[in-house]
Amino acid sequence: FYNHFQDKFELIEWIIRRELLEPAKPLLGNGMIMEAMVLLFTNIQREQAFYTRLVRMEGPVRFHEIAQKCVGTVLEELIEKESSGKVSSHKWLTPKVVAAYYAQSMCFATEEWISMGMTISPREMAEAYQYMLTRSFTDVIREL
Repeated sequence: FYNHFQDKFELIEWIIRRELLEPAKPLLGNGMIMEAMVLLFTNIQREQAFYTRLVRMEGPVRFHEIAQKCVGTVLEELIEKESSGKVSSHKWLTPKVVAAYYAQSMCFATEEWISMGMTISPREMAEAYQYMLTRSFTDVIREL
């Protein structure tokens, strides 16, 4: 174990990257966001007991922090690739800030879904998340 990983947190990061994010990367790279989300939620559901324990993990480093770092890295790479050479009209909206914002959002939604027992299907969860992403705060409040 320690020949490959410094600690259990590094192992968890490796699992998230290899089992969840790497399979979704080609879909994300081709603009297939819904399909990537369904795949991500399906892979989490397949290992429900494991991810449920991870979400409940206590200690100096929590699942949310590890997942957010991993997702943020993938999203930042994608954003930098897509926005190559473009300049935002808002200086604060750097690829790093945008990636962190969406990583935090995605990890929050995923953790809530896991904590609630994954009672809706991966497709329903992906659709609900996409709904939140594609509407303004005002629209969501009006449509509740």
